[in-house]
Amino acid sequence: MNVLTEQEYLSLIGGAKLLEKDTCGPKVFLTVDRKVCKLFRCKRAFSSTRLYPYVKRFADNADKLRKKGIASVSVREIYRVPHINRDLVHYEYLEGKTLRDTLKEEYSDQLIEGTARFIAQLHNSGIYFRSLHFGNIIILPNGDFGLIDISDMKIKRRSLSISKRVRNFKALMRYEVDLKSINNLGFEPFVEAYLQASNLTMKSFLRTLRLQVKHPAAEYLLKK
Repeated sequence: MNVLTEQEYLSLIGGAKLLEKDTCGPKVFLTVDRKVCKLFRCKRAFSSTRLYPYVKRFADNADKLRKKGIASVSVREIYRVPHINRDLVHYEYLEGKTLRDTLKEEYSDQLIEGTARFIAQLHNSGIYFRSLHFGNIIILPNGDFGLIDISDMKIKRRSLSISKRVRNFKALMRYEVDLKSINNLGFEPFVEAYLQASNLTMKSFLRTLRLQVKHPAAEYLLKK
């Protein structure tokens, strides 16, 4: 991993637009040449993230997604930025709009069903995306789907088990704004579109889902 000096870092983000920040400071910049700089905090204590930093996971996941035919960001370089105790990934901006923002402007049953099939594609490809929600799914200019914020992800050679698939659905159901979009279509058609693309039966999937889902809104949808 290359090291950025303070001067090099300031030059890289010079004139950039701040897209995201948290209580610890800036997180994501869009540079003047439409590249993205995403910052990751460096852990001080010994942990697995010291051995395999999030910035390296991000870059590795981008490469693995590309090999599996899933659209995502293209990483240019990863850096250590010592003077702010951060790691930085520099990547190409993925053109498009988040699914969440798209649905705010114009709801589409076809888009929601397509989303279910896309999630099935991820799971069939062995991709367990812990940060799965509609804000991390991008609608590309050609109408296809892509992924951003990809550091928290496991990618296996084989398709996911039903248990893993359900756990990923639980992650999605934490977001009421996304549940509302699914509910506009109906939970059953959403799951049916997912299952048709996964070659799974409704009975086996819902049985596992009922055992694991605790979110009140999700329970309501399952009883409809």
